[in-house]
Amino acid sequence: ANVTVNCDYIGGGFGSKFAADEWGIASAILAKETGHPVQLHLDRATELQTAGTRPSGFANVKIGAKSDGTIVAWDSHHWGTNGIRGGTVSQVPYVIHPENRRVRTTGIVTNTGPSRAWRAPNHPQACALTCTAIDDLAAALGMDPLDVFMKNVGLTTGSASKTPQEVYSAERE
Repeated sequence: ANVTVNCDYIGGGFGSKFAADEWGIASAILAKETGHPVQLHLDRATELQTAGTRPSGFANVKIGAKSDGTIVAWDSHHWGTNGIRGGTVSQVPYVIHPENRRVRTTGIVTNTGPSRAWRAPNHPQACALTCTAIDDLAAALGMDPLDVFMKNVGLTTGSASKTPQEVYSAERE
């Protein structure tokens, strides 16, 4: 018997349903053997343990800055996992690109399912790691973290502007 596998992209998967994986293959084999349609649902515990994990991230970050909060250097080493393949968060520092930067990464192999896109692949982790470092810098300088970020808007990805006023002029009208 011919087997047709329908894997419709429906809400709620957030990346963990991009591939057929083991359960999709098992369903196709069962359908072929029985000659009947097979629908398989994973319970929540199985889904969270085997269907893929959230991308992980841990970092040691050093930031060099002027006394006014202008970031002049970034040095980081970050670790993370992608299950048995290793891998880690790669977008650190997130959205800012200081001229002087060094980024080192170490992927850790674990006996888990691969990391999957849970709410934008790696972006929440990269944002948290970067913003935490900026918050720590602001505290060391006695400044508000938002003021430090705004001081460095010119370092953001895709920004040809050098001042927050230029970048956010439309929002301020």
